[in-house]
Amino acid sequence: INTRKLLDKYSKVAFWGMDTYFLEIIKESSIIIKNDKIFFIDMSEMKQCSEIKKKKVFNPNILNEENINCVIVAVPRFYASVEKNINDTRKCEIINILSLISYNSN
Repeated sequence: INTRKLLDKYSKVAFWGMDTYFLEIIKESSIIIKNDKIFFIDMSEMKQCSEIKKKKVFNPNILNEENINCVIVAVPRFYASVEKNINDTRKCEIINILSLISYNSN
C-alpha cells in the first residue's frame, strides 16, 4: 500500500475495519504505524478500547473530528456498509483496500 502517495493527496487517511487480514498487511509497515496522520477506525466498541501496535483504534466520529477525507476500507466484505455509513454523515473518498494492494506474480 503506497500510503505516502495517499497522504500527499489527502493529508489524513483512515483505515476502517480492524481484522487479522488488515493486521497481516500492516505488520511490516512502519509508515502506517508511526504516522500521526493515519487513523484506525472500527465500529466495534471493544476494538475502540484497544490499540494496534500502540496506535489507538477510534470510533467513526474521528472522521469529522479530524476532518479526514480518505477512508480505506480494510475489510473488503464490509465495503458497502462502511460506504453507506460514511455517506450518511460526510463526503469523502472511500477506497477498497484490495484496489491498493499489488500482488507479486512470482
